[in-house]
Amino acid sequence: MCEEENPGDIPIRSYVAKSDNHADDGAILSILKWTQRNIVSLILHLLFYGSFIVSWIAFFRLCYLSCQVQEGIERCRSTDC
Repeated sequence: MCEEENPGDIPIRSYVAKSDNHADDGAILSILKWTQRNIVSLILHLLFYGSFIVSWIAFFRLCYLSCQVQEGIERCRSTDC
């Protein structure tokens, strides 16, 4: 008697709420894909433009240092050191 199933029992699976509207699922997935693409694009832009800005800062820093060195050489020549 314990092994027999009661035909009146409702399977547990039928209690799980299922979405009949699959368009909502597609909209959510498309929003997630769009967000993921934009985040990746944002990271790539930050890397590219960030490296561009850093390279320009380094360039101007080197120019400034070379000007200081040149001024130092000229001062040294003028004072006969």
